Amino acid sequence: MSGALGHSPCPMRSWIFAALLLVPSARLAAQNIGINANGATPNTSAMLDIDVSGIAGTKRGLLIPRVTTVERNAIPTPATSLLVFNTTAQQFEYFDGTIWRPLLSSANGGWALTGNGGTNSSTNYVGTSDNSPLSIRTTALERILIQSDGSIAFRGSSIASSVPFVTETKRLLWVPDRGAFRAGEATGAQWDDANVATGSFATGTNNRASGTNSSAIGQGNEATQANSSAIGLNNQSTAVNSTSIGSTNFIDGTNGTAMARRTSSMQRKVFLSGHNPARMAPTRALLARVPRWMEPIPSA
Repeated sequence: MSGALGHSPCPMRSWIFAALLLVPSARLAAQNIGINANGATPNTSAMLDIDVSGIAGTKRGLLIPRVTTVERNAIPTPATSLLVFNTTAQQFEYFDGTIWRPLLSSANGGWALTGNGGTNSSTNYVGTSDNSPLSIRTTALERILIQSDGSIAFRGSSIASSVPFVTETKRLLWVPDRGAFRAGEATGAQWDDANVATGSFATGTNNRASGTNSSAIGQGNEATQANSSAIGLNNQSTAVNSTSIGSTNFIDGTNGTAMARRTSSMQRKVFLSGHNPARMAPTRALLARVPRWMEPIPSA
């Protein structure tokens, strides 16, 4: 056994010295102390090195002093970095030179999985403090990249996924593997998994864009076929490449367009415009109201 513990008439020091003599595997070096079961030299970077690797069977740990909050506060002139386990709060705490703090608290830079209190938005934040971008990931794959200039990239995935289910009617949805976007409100099934098609876009209230590359904007609109669009109020575009714009228009003719209010058609390559309360089929009288360049292409 090497090293110097010093000489002192203090009974406590004498007791500690005697206790170390009774521990057969306690090893003292010139600048540090090692406690182990195999006589290993203590690590030079540690003042006290407790090594349990040489113990056969059940291992043991280091028991930190346990105190109540009242007992902790009664410690006279605690040293900076003094560590205790607070049995009142059931947490490890250390003294930072001014106050007692929990380990990994928001005050020293740790963000809890259950939220943080007492934060200040002018000084507390999640992100980087230099010119590096911020990456947010799931399954170790980057999903959101925020560049240092503030630009944001949402990354997709080749893995098929379902539309995130949330109970709130007002929400913002981005489904990466489908390239589909939703913003606004859906009080029914308009944004359910079956109604969010690849490349589709819908914003507003209760709009359905269930066709590939379809779009619905406004309120109560439906675009149910590929490349169809419905814009305004309660419009329906139910044919490939069809478009309805305005209010309560219906178009189910391929490449057809219905606009204004209450127009309808089942013909292909037709353009409708005006007010048609009866939702009747297009006629020459109706088409005469629009310029010649807007007249329909004859049906194939």
